[in-house]
Amino acid sequence: MAQALSRDEKAVEGGAEVARPDTVERLFAEHNRALIRFLRTRVRSEQEARDVAQEAYVRLLQIDQPGTISFLRAYLFRTAMNIATDRMRADGVRQHAHQDPVFDEVLHEPDPERTALARQQLALAIECLRELPSKPRLAFLWHRLSDMSIPEVAERLGVTERMVRNYIVQALVHVRERMDQP
Repeated sequence: MAQALSRDEKAVEGGAEVARPDTVERLFAEHNRALIRFLRTRVRSEQEARDVAQEAYVRLLQIDQPGTISFLRAYLFRTAMNIATDRMRADGVRQHAHQDPVFDEVLHEPDPERTALARQQLALAIECLRELPSKPRLAFLWHRLSDMSIPEVAERLGVTERMVRNYIVQALVHVRERMDQP
C-alpha cells in the first residue's frame, strides 16, 4: 500500500520538511515483516536483514524533502536494497583482500628450491611494505602479523576502524601489485 505523504504527514524542522516519525512508524508497522523477508533473500542472516532495514528507516527519517518522494514504501524497499548491495560489495572486497595467497600459510614440505623462492618473496614483501606510508604499513603489520583486532589498531593509530580497513587493503593491493610485476 504505497502512499504519498500529505501536508499533514510532514513536519517542518528548521525550514526543511522531514518525514514525520509517526509516518515512518506506520510504514514500519505495515511493511517491516515484508521488508525483512525481502532482505533475508539477499543477505546472509536474519540479523543482517534487520540491520539493513533499520538503516533504511533511519535514512527515511533523514529525508530533507519527503514531498519529492511520492511512494515512501517503494523508496524504503529501494533504499534497503541499495544498502544490502553496498554491504555485500564491501564484504566481497574485504574477503578477497584477506584471502591473498601471498600471506596465507603454505602447508608443504620445504625443499631447497621452495625455501629460496620463499626467501626472495619475503624479501620483496618486506621491501614493498617499507615503501608504504607509516599508517598503512603499521595497520597491516599489527593486524596481520601481530594479530591485533581492527578496533585495537584503530585506537593505536588514532583513526577510525574503517580507515584501518582501508589502510590494510591499501597495503595488500600495493604488495600484490609489486609481487606480480615481472
